[in-house]
Amino acid sequence: MDSHSRIEHKENNKTKRKILEWLSFERSEFLVIFSMFFYHIGLANFAPYAPLWLNQIFEVESFVIIGLVNVIPNAMIIIGTLLWGFLADKFGMKWFVVGGLVFMGLMYFSLIFSANPTLFLVMIFVGYFFGSAQSANYYALGTTVTNKPKEVILGKITAITSVAWIIMSPISGTIYDKFGDSAMDIQLIIASIGLLVAVILASLVKENRQRKQETNDQKIDRKTPPIATFPLLFTITVVLAFFLQSTMGGFWAYNSIYFIETLSVKGIHYSIFLIATTMIAIPISIFFGNISTNKAIIKTAVGYIFIQNLVFLFMTIFPRNAILGLVLYSVPLYPFYAVSMYTLVANFTSKERRAAAYGIFGSISISGVAVGILILGVLADTSPLGIFIMLRYSLVYAIITLVISIVLFFLIRRKFQVKKENLNDN
Repeated sequence: MDSHSRIEHKENNKTKRKILEWLSFERSEFLVIFSMFFYHIGLANFAPYAPLWLNQIFEVESFVIIGLVNVIPNAMIIIGTLLWGFLADKFGMKWFVVGGLVFMGLMYFSLIFSANPTLFLVMIFVGYFFGSAQSANYYALGTTVTNKPKEVILGKITAITSVAWIIMSPISGTIYDKFGDSAMDIQLIIASIGLLVAVILASLVKENRQRKQETNDQKIDRKTPPIATFPLLFTITVVLAFFLQSTMGGFWAYNSIYFIETLSVKGIHYSIFLIATTMIAIPISIFFGNISTNKAIIKTAVGYIFIQNLVFLFMTIFPRNAILGLVLYSVPLYPFYAVSMYTLVANFTSKERRAAAYGIFGSISISGVAVGILILGVLADTSPLGIFIMLRYSLVYAIITLVISIVLFFLIRRKFQVKKENLNDN
């Protein structure tokens, strides 16, 4: 066999292994992924509609107060993710995931009995503080229950969560249109059942050999490794995530009010928008799940974030065009965050401290969501433009995010070019 044939044979085997990694499921891998599926079945019934429930059922008129229904969960995740991530590195991730899911399910069920907006927000405060134990630990657990590449596992998780939203979006949209004030109770019951199934599946997961091997390696070194192996790149990645989440999560908190209340889009049509954005997210998640090098990830990120700039630019120019807005805003950004950003964090940090690294990353990046929501709420309450001022602010944040992604691209290229040259010299 000549050298060309050997290279071709090697590439064919590599492709076959890659396909097998995507199509096959190990037991614990399957349990984590489908536990995440049922978690998002619950989330799809709650997250898009909670602002509407405050606005309609409880008759809250302030955008800031409505924004709290998303600020509180994110604030609790900021605090909780950091705390639970460090504890999970010490005691294991599985039971933090299970415990977090239990509290999320209890929160959904308790919201059925909330009598006023204050009680509603208090229940969310408590539920998300303890429920955030599952947040970043879900992703950390998923990347350590199998020896498959982490970008493949993260891609599968993101794709399966999109499937959950595709299934539930038309159902929850129809419930919202058909049942009026009773819709909230029905959707929360469905969410509670989804979380119950997620808890059962997560409790059956085994933290397996890869985690044990990493622990054994740590014992040999006799040292606790640092969290970041590339501190500057890790820091810039976290900063990028902060602005990315502020751009994406800030307006997302109000998008149901923007489309349904302001632009008079029907609930079922809004659910079609959710289906579209999640269907688009599946191939994008698979695409990102096949990108493993840091340079390729961040190069793709620059182009992807540039598209997000165009989305907010055209929505700012044509703010009252409901169809155009739904089409443009259906381009999902979360696959990049959930797959590529978590992959970068894993690449820039040590394996033994992954849960802690994900905790820091999750806390800071999600704080961007809280900042974006609060600023948008204040602007909409004080500006004569109302909710339309949010589009201009989101565009500014999108531009800042693009600049940071370009900076990170050049830093990564320079860092690993120098590393490659040093290896060649040796």
